[in-house]
Amino acid sequence: MPTGSPRCRSTHAPVVPVGYTRTGPQVGTGPFKLKSFTPGVESTHVRHANYWDSGKPYLDGVRVINFSSTDALVNALVAGQVDAAIGVPASLVPVVKKNKKYKSSFNLSRKDCTNRVANR
Repeated sequence: MPTGSPRCRSTHAPVVPVGYTRTGPQVGTGPFKLKSFTPGVESTHVRHANYWDSGKPYLDGVRVINFSSTDALVNALVAGQVDAAIGVPASLVPVVKKNKKYKSSFNLSRKDCTNRVANR
């Protein structure tokens, strides 16, 4: 079992079989409804008009883009091609933080986040 602080790790790792596609109706109570899904490329979500929390979500939609690498993700973020990112590696957080438009909740000064052995 890995050691180290869970705050320093990714909290999820989606895995689907090769060739997976979503078919049929999608059921959920979240703030967005799935509009389209292209495996390995992107998914598009639209505002759920009947969302239980009145007045929310604040956005009309969300587009989730899959990137081929974390470098591509960070490059898109720094270039302003995307508005937000999840899964930025700790080693690239300083690159992103140079742009004052972005902030990170990742605290690199925490001792358990700087211990490379504990966070492998």
